[in-house]
Amino acid sequence: MKTIGAVVKEREVYHLLVDHTIREASRYMSETRWGAAVVLDGHRLAGVPSERDIMGRVVAKGLDPDQARVGDVMTRDIVVARPDDSHDDGLRKMKQ
Repeated sequence: MKTIGAVVKEREVYHLLVDHTIREASRYMSETRWGAAVVLDGHRLAGVPSERDIMGRVVAKGLDPDQARVGDVMTRDIVVARPDDSHDDGLRKMKQ
């Protein structure tokens, strides 16, 4: 049985910090070609800002991307998979 840990074992972890500006986050996400990134508050998972979060919570509301912070606009209620979850369990969580 393939686990989530085995799937991501050799992959680089892309992350942002809660106090990064939206402009910094947008540049980082663009450079890494990711539509969302993990946000850490210290060593704790705090949330995920997505392109949709940035468009809806910053651009559409006319907020300044140099002032708005990732921690203020990211999605906080996220579902996570554990390293020992099976590949199928991970897919099931994503679908829910």
